[in-house]
This record gives sequence, C-alpha cells and structure tokens, in this order.
Amino acid sequence: MLAFSLAYTTVPIQDLTRYLVQGQYSTARVAVADIALAAIMMAAYVAITAGGALSAASLVLVWGCSAGLVSVGTLIQLRVAPGFIALRTYWKASRQTTLALSLEGLIASSSGQAAIFAVTATAGLQATAAIRAAQVAFGPVNVANGAIMLAAQPAAFGASDEPRRLLRLSASIGLALVAVSVCVTVALLFLPRDFGVALLGPSWDAARSVVPAVGAASAASGIAVAALVSLRAIGRATTTLRLRVVLYPLVPALATTGALFWGAVGAATGLAMGTLLTAGLLWIVAYRLIGAVPRGVV
Repeated sequence: MLAFSLAYTTVPIQDLTRYLVQGQYSTARVAVADIALAAIMMAAYVAITAGGALSAASLVLVWGCSAGLVSVGTLIQLRVAPGFIALRTYWKASRQTTLALSLEGLIASSSGQAAIFAVTATAGLQATAAIRAAQVAFGPVNVANGAIMLAAQPAAFGASDEPRRLLRLSASIGLALVAVSVCVTVALLFLPRDFGVALLGPSWDAARSVVPAVGAASAASGIAVAALVSLRAIGRATTTLRLRVVLYPLVPALATTGALFWGAVGAATGLAMGTLLTAGLLWIVAYRLIGAVPRGVV
C-alpha cells in the first residue's frame, strides 16, 4: 500500500509535466523524458531482479520513484518551479472547468466500476474474471491511446477556432484509436492458445470468449474520447459533465441485462453496446456544438 501511495502521487505529477512540455515546448522533449523514464525503470528492474528483491511492491516502488525522478529532472531542465501563487491564480481563473473535468472523470470511472459490480452480483465472479482478464490483455491499447491523446488535446485546442478542421482532427483521432483496438482484438483472436495461457494463465479460455465484445467496447471508448477531446477544445467541459451524468446508468444497465441472460459474453456485449451508444450521443452533441462555433471566435 505504501508503494502504491507513492506511485499514485508521483505518476500523476509526471503526467502533468509531460502535458506541460507537450503544450509549451515540443514533442521531442516529451520523447526524451519518456526514454529517460524507460531507461531508469529498466535499470532498476534489472537491479532488483539480480538482487533477489523482485516483488509486486518493489515493481510498483520502481515505477513511482522513476516517475518522480523524471518529473524533477524535467522541471530542472525547463527551469520551472512550482508556484503556489500561480496555482491560486489558476484556480480562480479555471475553477469551473477544473471541477467539471474532475467530476466527469470520476463519474466515467465509477460508471465502469458500477457495471463490473453489477455483473458480479448478477452472473458471478467467473463472468467478472473473464472480462477483467480480457481487459488486461488489452493493456497495450491503453498505452497507445495515452500516447495519441497526449498529442491530440493540444492539437485540438489549436484547431478550436476552425470548426471543420477540428471535426476532421477529432474524426482522425477516433479512427486512430479504433484502429489500435481492432489490431489488438484481431491479434488476440488469432493468438495460439499456448501463448494465451502464458499471457493470462488459466483465465485465457474464459477471456478469449469475450475478446470480441471487449475489443468493441475498447473501440467505442476511443470514439467517445475523440468526441470529448473536441468538446473540451471549444470549452464545453460543463457540457461533457452533464452528458456523463445523464448517461451514467446506461453502461451498468446494459451490462447487467446482458449478464442476466447470457453470462460473461452477454455482460461484455452490454458493456460494448453501452459504450457505443454513449460515444454516438457524444458525437452528435459535439458535431452540433462545433458547427455552432463561429470561425475565429474560440
């Protein structure tokens, strides 16, 4: 728990420094920081493995410490120091947007967790384990999505005063995220069973049965994220928050219904359908609002 406490403190700070570098400087500097993080983590992993200290806690500790070191190094390189006065000024200027984005993230995360708890109560732990195992296999998608999103949001802000350009950019982001999900889904479906068992152990057979549905949910999530990027770019954080509140019951309800009748596969299909419907509604709203933005106003 102490290792996780450290990681959950330093990793978000490292993410914030990456956004700072991306928005104010260049992607080349982001790449340097990422390479430094990877090098530090690999060296530390080799050291603890050689020293016989390999454990879950030590791995998490390496992750957290590495992120902290890279954050400090990046700030020193940029000659940037934390300023509490600047933080207070920022909070006064963007309190509404910050609160809206924070609540939106909380609601989105809790909706997914509510769906999983509902599936567990309806179809049992085996169904939940199958879905969770498949989601673990889609881990590379989260990495790719994070990399795409790192560059996407600043670019979307840059295109916010040109509605057509912003829509094209958002559509391109959505297609890129969908392509990543489709590639991973196809790879998992054609993965030999021996490799699947090596990857997920005994959970592989159950996980493979829900891979198509989990892949569809992952692709739909990418579509939704692209719409959210465009809405945030035109300053509609409160709109996205209201949409999240209205759509909150959708995913848990469909997942529970699917689990009730068809077990793990039904639950995963319900998750995919709920996420896809959410993405579609977000895009309808985004298209209308972006089209209503006069050129050069934002």
